[in-house]
Amino acid sequence: MPAEPSRYQLQQPADVKDVLKRQADEFDCTPCRLMGSAVFTGMGIYSYASGMRQLRERNNEILRSSSRFGLGARKELLVEDAA
Repeated sequence: MPAEPSRYQLQQPADVKDVLKRQADEFDCTPCRLMGSAVFTGMGIYSYASGMRQLRERNNEILRSSSRFGLGARKELLVEDAA
């Protein structure tokens, strides 16, 4: 763990180049960001597709039930979940 900076060091203005370099080191590389975006997009698509399939399979059961939430509300929740 790095040592705590002294009070004098904290009062001095930070070098912009050092700050930018530290910020750049903390971020993921572009391929990592692309892979993460692709994974989360795929998970959203899968969640939406499987949820819609389950709603189609249970359509009659949902309509017969006396639930306050019909198909419209369930589809809206599914879209919000997948997004």
